[in-house]
Amino acid sequence: MKHLILNMAILLITACSLYSQKNLMNAERFELFGRELAKHQHSRGSSNIYKLNEQGEYVINFDIIKGSPYENNNFLMGLLVDEVGHKNVNIYLRYNIYNDVIEFKEELYSPNTLALLKQKDISCVINGMAYKYLTFTNESNTELDGYLKVLYAGKNYSAYEHLSSHYTPKQAAENSFIPGVAPTFDTKSQYFIQQGDSISPLPYKRKEIYKKFPDQADALKPFFSKNKKNLRSAEGAKALTQFLDSKS
Repeated sequence: MKHLILNMAILLITACSLYSQKNLMNAERFELFGRELAKHQHSRGSSNIYKLNEQGEYVINFDIIKGSPYENNNFLMGLLVDEVGHKNVNIYLRYNIYNDVIEFKEELYSPNTLALLKQKDISCVINGMAYKYLTFTNESNTELDGYLKVLYAGKNYSAYEHLSSHYTPKQAAENSFIPGVAPTFDTKSQYFIQQGDSISPLPYKRKEIYKKFPDQADALKPFFSKNKKNLRSAEGAKALTQFLDSKS
């Protein structure tokens, strides 16, 4: 109960602070909550990768791991957008891929790391890239909710990138011949395309692309003969989606 009350207090104080200092966002719509990252990670058996910094905050110890759970280890000045109220606020942001949350700080050196409540009408921009919380279908035809990076937003087609991170804990050396393995975060990208309200994986093989977009098959042939971009890349996914949008 004390923990719940503390989180409610953090939410109310933060919302009021944003409203009074920025006066740009409707505090009732802009819901925020506190997240104690070290405790959250402890439940996943990975608390050993944390250390206490000078501000008294538990942070990832990058000296002992490979990779990162973050897209960028540092908080960057970004933009939170209330898409319904058409208002926004500048604040320090960071995308935690592993937990699929947008973390933020009101002040860069604050010891308190908070996270956005996941809502589809609240988006953000970090380092010039927009992030939206959307429903999409994966390769197993399962519906999921998560953050997608907007690569291209068109009239009839849009392209997104989804980042995922897998954590492998530290593995001790078996013997003097087989060394131990450092804890590792492995990040992967997958690209999606939106048609209407449906967001599904964007194929990267020509045969599968023709099958997915039969009405565009004839137009796609010259596109592939001229365009040599790797369709497994953000640049390639964006180029293909822009082309499909231009022909629709």
